[in-house]
Amino acid sequence: MSEVHHIEELIRLEFEVRGIIEDLKVCRGPRERLTRLNAAAREKMKKVNGKCKLLERIAIEQDGVEDQKRIEATLLTHKEEASKLQIQLRKATLICEEAVQKAERDILLDAGSKEERESELRHRSRDSLVHSANNVTENLVHIREMMATSLDQSETTTEVLAGSSKTVSHAHEELKTFSSTVGTSRILVNKYNRREFTDRLLIFVGLLLFSSTVIFVVTRRLFPSMFQ
Repeated sequence: MSEVHHIEELIRLEFEVRGIIEDLKVCRGPRERLTRLNAAAREKMKKVNGKCKLLERIAIEQDGVEDQKRIEATLLTHKEEASKLQIQLRKATLICEEAVQKAERDILLDAGSKEERESELRHRSRDSLVHSANNVTENLVHIREMMATSLDQSETTTEVLAGSSKTVSHAHEELKTFSSTVGTSRILVNKYNRREFTDRLLIFVGLLLFSSTVIFVVTRRLFPSMFQ
């Protein structure tokens, strides 16, 4: 495998390390992510150092001085780059470590604040339950008083209805008596009407007989020849 291929691999590994460094700079946790990024960075830097050692051997094995110097110059550049990457990696790791610690402290503080809030909520809930229980008790007392008042009103209404029922019964009896009296009066009126008719008939018959007698007497005196 030529030195060109190894240099290309070295450049690729350096690029991947730079990517891990950028990830560490923006990492805010959790700690497991920091551990994974550090492990990946160490693995990449190990391969970078391995490639640098391999290029050293290739440079030594070169027959030409110019080729050897060319490879050594390239190797020096990548060694300096590896040193820079190592320093940047430590700084990025410290930044990530501080961010993770801060996040963990915030979680602990949030947990404490959450417990305080939960305790306050429990206290408020207990007070609210006591207040609600008192309100329910007061409402039950009020309802009991209303039911007692309604019961008294119902008893009064029952008594009034009973009295009204007696009055209606008495009025019904009086109406029956009145109806009986009216029936008797109607019978008497009918009898009176029949008696009046009979009296008028007798008077008419008596007047007719009287008139006939008068006419007979007057006729006989005025026309005696009619009766000889």
